Amino acid sequence: MNLHASVILLMLIAPLGILPYAAHRLISSEAERGKTVGTAYLQAQAEALAARMQDAAKPIPPEESAALPVLIGVTDQGGRILHGNLPDDERCTGIASLGPKFPDLSIKVTWRGERNPGLERMRRLHLAELTVYGMTAFIFLVAVGLVLRTLRRTRRALAAQIACARDFSHRLKTPITSISLCAELAQSGRITDERKRECAETIVAEASKLDGIVCEVLQHIEGSDRG
Repeated sequence: MNLHASVILLMLIAPLGILPYAAHRLISSEAERGKTVGTAYLQAQAEALAARMQDAAKPIPPEESAALPVLIGVTDQGGRILHGNLPDDERCTGIASLGPKFPDLSIKVTWRGERNPGLERMRRLHLAELTVYGMTAFIFLVAVGLVLRTLRRTRRALAAQIACARDFSHRLKTPITSISLCAELAQSGRITDERKRECAETIVAEASKLDGIVCEVLQHIEGSDRG
């Protein structure tokens, strides 16, 4: 994977950042809807039980209360529980007045812990949300890992190219220096024919070396392009 592919990968992965937010909003909406439905059910239960208690003019017997899907409590105007045992938490509740026979009292109902249909649903919703978060985090980590690996490879390749360029520069310097010296001697006109012949041979030999170095550079470039 090259650097361009890594950039494209990040561009494709970036929109996944919206996924956890969307999942959270959806799950929160579903939880609120479930709470609304549960509250409506409990309110209907409270009103039905209040009507029953008014007709009987007495509390529902404990054995019958134990069979109901809800917990029952009788409260006064201050909200104090006078009869029954309700949990002191943030559960959904339904409240209905016991008037006109008992105008100062109300019946309050809530889910039994083991019969609360919303608890298991909330557990599933939270599990789904955590799963979305985990998958998103995993995908991001994999993407970042691939990009970091590509960057490391790119840096190593660049360092190798710089080292190769320095090596070629050093190898080019020697024949160029020899050719320049021979050219200066020939240009001065103060050398013998024998020395001119040696300079010409040196120039030809060094030019051949330069040609070989140039061919090697071209082969290296072609190999890098294929890689």
